[in-house]
Amino acid sequence: MFMDEAVSGFTGANLETGALAKFIALVKAGDIEHGSYLILENLDRLTRLDAWEASRLLQDLVKLGIVVITLQPEMRFDHKSTAIDLLQAILHMDNAHKESARKSGIGKEKWAERFKDARDFGKHIGNRVSNWIALDKASGEYLLNSHIFAVGRIFELCLEGLGSTAIAQALNAEGYQTFNKGKRWGTTAVLTILKNRAAIGELAPKDGGEPIPDYFPSVVDLDTFKAAERKIKARATGKITKQSADFNVWQKLVYCGACGSTMHIIQRNHRYLMCANRRYGTCDGSKNVRLDESEDVLVAMLLHLDATSLVMPDTNKLNRELNVAEGKLSSEQDKLAILARRLDHNPESETFANAVLQSEGRVRVFKAEVERLTADLTGGEKLSWQEIRAKLDLTDKATRRRINAFLHRLGVQVRIAEGYLVTQHDVAVAMFAVAKGKIGAIALDNDMSEPPESDDVVLTGGKGELPSLEQANIIASGVKKRVLKGGIGGGIRGTVSVPNGRGTRKATTVPA
Repeated sequence: MFMDEAVSGFTGANLETGALAKFIALVKAGDIEHGSYLILENLDRLTRLDAWEASRLLQDLVKLGIVVITLQPEMRFDHKSTAIDLLQAILHMDNAHKESARKSGIGKEKWAERFKDARDFGKHIGNRVSNWIALDKASGEYLLNSHIFAVGRIFELCLEGLGSTAIAQALNAEGYQTFNKGKRWGTTAVLTILKNRAAIGELAPKDGGEPIPDYFPSVVDLDTFKAAERKIKARATGKITKQSADFNVWQKLVYCGACGSTMHIIQRNHRYLMCANRRYGTCDGSKNVRLDESEDVLVAMLLHLDATSLVMPDTNKLNRELNVAEGKLSSEQDKLAILARRLDHNPESETFANAVLQSEGRVRVFKAEVERLTADLTGGEKLSWQEIRAKLDLTDKATRRRINAFLHRLGVQVRIAEGYLVTQHDVAVAMFAVAKGKIGAIALDNDMSEPPESDDVVLTGGKGELPSLEQANIIASGVKKRVLKGGIGGGIRGTVSVPNGRGTRKATTVPA
């Protein structure tokens, strides 16, 4: 199901960034077959652009082979539709456009009045503000809510050098709640928050007038906001290495499972690992692998190889950060105690009550920071795939070099066919495979840590013996079966990430 919640059909935004844009892209790519149905609750849900543009959109969908069904009015549009059908649709959409234009005009006038009152008298503009800010209707004051913890963490991770993708992954791994109905953080949400000046308490009216400083309670100070701006700008202009741009983390580690040739990065619509012999037509048993998929599998491999040393933090740096955080917490707790005493003496004062609430919020933020840093210093349980993925910044060239050097020291090589066969000093140690966006794995040593199913291949030779291509492909298929069945025996080791619209290569059909 495709839904465009709060995406404008009147301005045409749903054609650029909404679910309708995704639907059309999938149709053009062939992922949605010709003859598929697009069912609309109402014809005006398709678009509220003017009649010319609306009719062109409807005709384009029909030309793409889509059957458009509307429930109100009950109509069907396909290649058999007549000129009368199209005329009825145009009249209906023209009325919808005019009504939207009328409401838009009224809305703009009301917002202009609100912005003027905010600028002249400091009045509130209503509930439609940033998600970490809530309006106290009794006092008319804006207060911070629990979402400030996520906002503060986003800015903190940005200043640590993480890009929007790595920040989103860290938030997901650390369990921060999203601001909407989505279950996971994405790069767009992270960037939107980093660029939103409401974080420093500023209101930017959409009437074209000057921004209003100190209108909202701030989450970060101006220096922090500007530092984050510089980080974002540096990445946008290429001053910070982007993923896979300068250093191949698989360098001299990955080989074709069919012919044994090295695999190199090629650029097509996406970046792929490709067998060198296949490029010259001398290997027909290999397949290209999406580079982004392979790097997600790499993280699962590092977890299997217990490579936590790669993500262990700098103890001295953590101690310094902990001292600062404890100082901020202590200072804020002292302020809160003073404010609480003043409120006791002036129980009717809304100013002191609001100040206490805001101070309590900051205390919670600083406590959470102290707890996080303390946990990082004292270690804890073994890292999960999500945690190691969040802590490994693969956009950092130095990190990519460290991973590559670490695997070389361990004598690791990877042979790719149906799956990723991991060897260590020419001994097969594990098989990884991807199915339905999940990364599965099975250990391949004589002391199988996971009992194989009946159709799994067990290495019966000596420890130095590697499986043949046929054996390796059967093992990979067995891993995929485990993933599709829900990870029997703990086979699921991670997921394939798809930030910024990245896809994964289509899953190979697993033999029945």
